[in-house]
Amino acid sequence: MKTLKHILFFFTAIFLLSACTVLTRYVKYGSEDIDDYKIFPTYQFQENPLKYTFAQNTNTQLDSLLLFLDKTSTRSFIVIRNDSVLYEKYFRNYSREDISTVFSVSKSVTSLLIGIALYEGYIKDVNEPITNYIEELAEANPYFKKLTIKHLLDMRTGLKFDEDSRKIFSSIAYLYYGKNQLDVIKSCNFNLNLIQNMNTKVFQRQF
Repeated sequence: MKTLKHILFFFTAIFLLSACTVLTRYVKYGSEDIDDYKIFPTYQFQENPLKYTFAQNTNTQLDSLLLFLDKTSTRSFIVIRNDSVLYEKYFRNYSREDISTVFSVSKSVTSLLIGIALYEGYIKDVNEPITNYIEELAEANPYFKKLTIKHLLDMRTGLKFDEDSRKIFSSIAYLYYGKNQLDVIKSCNFNLNLIQNMNTKVFQRQF
């Protein structure tokens, strides 16, 4: 009888894991990691022959900081000022040619792309509601219609979002391992108390 229960439990667990993409991937890969580019689809980009090259400056002394970085999980450290690389250092056998997941660096890259889109006329104004460009969000929480591109750039959306990656069923886990990121965003609610406290100091489009 115990053997039968164990078998049923085993197959039930297998069924649940196979039915839930987030749970299956979390059990298999754990929380996010800098090498996660190996488990997600990648795209090949042709190298731009006209890419900008920074001038090199090797006179910067950062010995005390490097001692700190060497004790952490840092894999690369670079300091750029204006048109020059002031310092560039790699740790844990990493080099400039290695691939790495950049996580929140993507926010800076996205901001740069928004600037280019504004310059080229693809976006009219950062104070436009995001529903002008992601129409699906207009069907979700009505506050999305008042959320602007600038709110996103400033990271001041008022969204309720659980970023604790240690929780298997947190918002970030569904966003990271799920198959439909847009649905995850559409299901988000807003922290109305936070919005009221920020009021016009943050939100240029009054909530």
